[in-house]
Amino acid sequence: MDDESYFSFDGSNTANNKHFYYNEGENVDPAVHFKRHKKFQSKVLVWLAISSRGHSSAFIYPSGNSINGNIYEKYCVRSRLARFIRNKHSDGNFIFWPDMATAHYAANVIAAYEDLNINYVSKEKNVSNVLWLRPVERFLRNMKRDLADG
Repeated sequence: MDDESYFSFDGSNTANNKHFYYNEGENVDPAVHFKRHKKFQSKVLVWLAISSRGHSSAFIYPSGNSINGNIYEKYCVRSRLARFIRNKHSDGNFIFWPDMATAHYAANVIAAYEDLNINYVSKEKNVSNVLWLRPVERFLRNMKRDLADG
């Protein structure tokens, strides 16, 4: 399976860093209490594929750009996913489970899956909103937390 997630450079998009708690009467540094932030933080999009046998190399893409079918095919499927499958799943014992992002089911991407002999879950059979079945979601969440913790 694969997934992508945005990572901010200051850790502001990590759930652990959104709030702070204090007891009434406690002195709180104004820099913490009134922390300013930009409306749109600088961030990068990180994509990777993961399986029980490891993970692919990450594709890191600058913020402000969205991943379309052409970018996903060239930088994710053909270069990283295909190499990961060759190295970790050469026995052919796998089914690739993309999330429901539009780019993952673009016509050119479907053609790339078929050209590279990547067995994949079709859009019709793919279920959405079952995060507990997608360990890559937990992996990326933990990666964000670890990055924010330093």
